[in-house]
Amino acid sequence: MSGSAPSIKSVKKQRLLSIDALRGFDMIWILGAEGIFAALFTLTGFAFFNSAAQQMLHTPWHGFTAYDLIFPLFIFLSGVSLGIAGKPLSSYPIEQRQLKLKHAVKRLFLLLGLGVIYNHGWGTGMPALIEEVRFASVLGRIGIAWFVAALLVWFVSIRSQYLIAVGLLLAYWFLLAVVEISGFGAGNYTSTGALNVWFDQTLLPGTTYRSLPLDPEGLL
Repeated sequence: MSGSAPSIKSVKKQRLLSIDALRGFDMIWILGAEGIFAALFTLTGFAFFNSAAQQMLHTPWHGFTAYDLIFPLFIFLSGVSLGIAGKPLSSYPIEQRQLKLKHAVKRLFLLLGLGVIYNHGWGTGMPALIEEVRFASVLGRIGIAWFVAALLVWFVSIRSQYLIAVGLLLAYWFLLAVVEISGFGAGNYTSTGALNVWFDQTLLPGTTYRSLPLDPEGLL
């Protein structure tokens, strides 16, 4: 019918190419491109490539390298996507609300499971003993962070989101700087004495990364 509004099905969902491009750039490094500089240094002997290769290694504890920013960038992109596309769940039809919640829960547990498989799928094999399984993972942290952020976007007002974000930062600082449990914490920020160590040794099931006192993807 002439002059009528286009149907919903004919409206093509648009994507922000800048976000897709940045996500692709991030995924390149996640999938193994960090080894290219070491290879170029071996081939050429140029000192620049050696310096760049050092930036592609995680910092053991203090400070950060370029490679330490890859994971935060991925989380940032997930948050940007939620902020652009997210709406209060009450604005959707009931059927769509249920589908979104089911998808969120499914995504959470899928990433948690894939994280465990990834931990043990490259060289170490799947352990038979539950205490030898490493449950903490990068994928699991992405899943938890996205799930919590999605619930906040869907159920909490924007003003409350700001307050919760500030509250989380202050609460985390307070825990690390003031709280002491069994000799851990109270301003101790070392990899063996921080409050995070107590959480991972006491509450985290299974084993930690390389059996270290603190897991880099641990609970706290």
